[in-house]
Amino acid sequence: MDGRGTPYEAAWGLAPQLLRSPRSMQDLEKLHAELKPLFDTPIWVSTPSRKVVAALQQCADLKAWTVSHIPNGVDASMFCPSEKRNPQLRKQWGLDPEKTVILLVNRDFKIVDKGFGINEEALQRFSSRRDLQVVLVGQNADWAAARLPLSLDPRSFNFIADRASLISLYNLADIFLFASSRENFPCVTLEAMAGGCCVVATPTDGVTEQIDDGWHGLIAREISGTALTEPLERAISDEALRLQLGENARKRVEAEFSEAMMIEKYIHIYRKMREAPSAT
Repeated sequence: MDGRGTPYEAAWGLAPQLLRSPRSMQDLEKLHAELKPLFDTPIWVSTPSRKVVAALQQCADLKAWTVSHIPNGVDASMFCPSEKRNPQLRKQWGLDPEKTVILLVNRDFKIVDKGFGINEEALQRFSSRRDLQVVLVGQNADWAAARLPLSLDPRSFNFIADRASLISLYNLADIFLFASSRENFPCVTLEAMAGGCCVVATPTDGVTEQIDDGWHGLIAREISGTALTEPLERAISDEALRLQLGENARKRVEAEFSEAMMIEKYIHIYRKMREAPSAT
């Protein structure tokens, strides 16, 4: 059961994550009642995901709202993909210069929806390889690394607060592995694209708006570890392919998901808000 197709569809449009699996119809009724005063208010809303824009625009109760699509953006100039095989940089991080580095960045590896279980299932299938090294960044990265085969030479760094350090890891990684089951428009994939990584991901909402399969990265056919294994194998076995996909991905960030473009779109919205009749 979810909010779609019920009188509470407007609440679904506002809080899809909360209402994806409500415990009861009472949950929907309560949230709808709390949000209802906002429905007829001329609110300006921006969201990075086209799917969320469509959900909000299809809600009849939200006709007073002005909904804009503004994708998240990153500053690609801060990233340097040419450092992919820099042996000194890899040694600074305690990584093997000769191995293919697979990077996972996760807010918390123990959060089920963030997909480490899916990544783990896919990576287990490469336990016989000795030419791979998995790098994990985020809360409980030590826990996640301990669940991977020792043959994958896992390295965990837990949460990295320093932006320059995280960018350095994007720069040196060959593959960025992503398997979150529920997202809006994740910035980590954009950062990996800016870093020239070959992104291998599940067909997660938001990610499929950032990446065209086979052109800016590789997308599995479904959200599962089994399905993720196939594109991961392609990326591992074909260096020329992953380099090309990483180059294409960076160009897309520069052309469509730059920080400058995002800022300019927000400024445009603010100007329209100031000029709107309701603003006076």
